[in-house]
Amino acid sequence: MLRSSALLVVSSLMTVTDAKWSFGSCPEYKMMANFDKYRYVGKWYQIVRDYSVWFTPWVQCMTMEFSPVRDDGSFEQNYRGLFWPILTYVNNDGVYYQCGEDPTLSWTCQATMGGGTI
Repeated sequence: MLRSSALLVVSSLMTVTDAKWSFGSCPEYKMMANFDKYRYVGKWYQIVRDYSVWFTPWVQCMTMEFSPVRDDGSFEQNYRGLFWPILTYVNNDGVYYQCGEDPTLSWTCQATMGGGTI
């Protein structure tokens, strides 16, 4: 009886706990309903993590910051996150272009990042 009660308590706690390494909490965020490149400008906070990407477990408090839209419709981006194994922030710059120009395409924007194109 005691064993089953302890198991019940432990299993109920597992649904409300979040065990991870952390150096504090990330700022609050608000989601944008529809893509508008002019409203996309500014600082954004990561809300979904893709653990198939090798660095995801090592980085927290990821942000994306986008510059004002240029005359050609493109804008600069900077990804930044706390890379906790070395206790410093790391950055990756690039440019987003051809954003929202054709709604029939399977992508929203083209991008260059770290010298490559995605």
